[in-house]
Amino acid sequence: MLPAPLAAASRLLAILLATGGPVLVSSACGSTGTMTIINVDGANVAVVPWAGGPTLTVNCQTTRVVDTSAAPGQPWHITVRGLANHHLPL
Repeated sequence: MLPAPLAAASRLLAILLATGGPVLVSSACGSTGTMTIINVDGANVAVVPWAGGPTLTVNCQTTRVVDTSAAPGQPWHITVRGLANHHLPL
């Protein structure tokens, strides 16, 4: 079993990866121009949705929506770090 912060971050990463597919596909097909990030449970994290992108704080049980109109072309390198220790969860 993973420690709570690591388990929470891995769930967030899984959600990001699961929602990243539709974002990748739909961005070329008239998407809404947003990315939704959900922290289902666990530690607060800082998410950078692409290199040079904004740093977003996503607290436990909250959702953040990011405007992707200023994002570079895909693929995006999404970074998730714990707020308390600044470590990558995986």
